[in-house]
Formats: sequence, structure tokens, C-alpha cells
Amino acid sequence: MRKENAETVQLSTDQPADMAHFHEVMSVNADLAQSRLMYRHAAELISNVYHHAPHPKRPKVNWSFDCFTCKHAVIVRIQDDGLGFFESLQLKGGTETTADLALANLTASRLNRFNRGQGIADVVGDFKSGELLALSIESPAGSVFLGETSTLAADVDLQCGTRITFAVARMDGKP
Repeated sequence: MRKENAETVQLSTDQPADMAHFHEVMSVNADLAQSRLMYRHAAELISNVYHHAPHPKRPKVNWSFDCFTCKHAVIVRIQDDGLGFFESLQLKGGTETTADLALANLTASRLNRFNRGQGIADVVGDFKSGELLALSIESPAGSVFLGETSTLAADVDLQCGTRITFAVARMDGKP
């Protein structure tokens, strides 16, 4: 995958997220409407890293984000080395045994989700409405890919934690 305008930012949960810098990185790669959409989803997903990725035995989580253009899309990728997304749901009272079932439960009624997963449900909703080209949610317990998955291909397999990637169409008219 050829990345244009790529910049990876490395952080950990023992320091605050630099959202101003994150917005600056996205603004280079997208128009204002896209930037707002990506910022809204990215802010929620980064919040999830701080609230759900730490494990009692390992409270510090390293995480990173990328924002880049590729082919006809603007892509945002957030990855951490903490407790995996689907593993977190199982530990916190969920009964999900597969990634597909967990994702189905997250997109179900808010009352049936243990008050969890609204951020992911919103991202999935924007994919279903066509605002996002593609979405992937990956953790060691399983992965879910929606849409143009070739756009989301990561360079390495995920050994621990969670990697969430989403893509929006480029508005600059470039192929």
C-alpha cells in the first residue's frame, strides 16, 4: 500500500492525547467536513484506548495513530498494545465468543450493550450510511472487516491490543 502524507504519532496512556496535533495531521489530508467526521470518530476511539485498553496487570498502554491518503481514500488508523477490543468485551461481562457476534451486539439496541460500544456503533453506523468507505476492527480474538478491505491492509499482524482503521473518500479528485 502506498501511503501519501503519512505521519505516525506514538503515545502512551501515561500522557495526555495531543488532539490538536491529531487534528492538524488530519487537516492536511482531508477537507473540513471529512476532517470533522474523522476527528469525531478518532477522538472517541482514542478515548476508548485510555478507558478500556489498560489491563489491571499492565495499566500503561502504548498507542499510535496514522492519518494518510492512499489511492482514493483518506485513512485513519489507531492501534494500541493493551487489552484487545473483543477480549475487553468478554472480560467486562459480555458473552461474545466471536468477533462477528460482538460486532452484531454492539450495533444492537443501546440497552442491550452493557452501556458499552457507542463509539464503535457510531463508526459502524457511518459505514452503513456510506460516509465511510471501509472499517476494520482487529484484535487477537478476531477481526471484522467492512467495505473496501484492500484499502485498510496493515503492514503487520496484530499480536496484542486493538487496531481500528477507517477510510473516507478523498475529496480532492485524485485517483
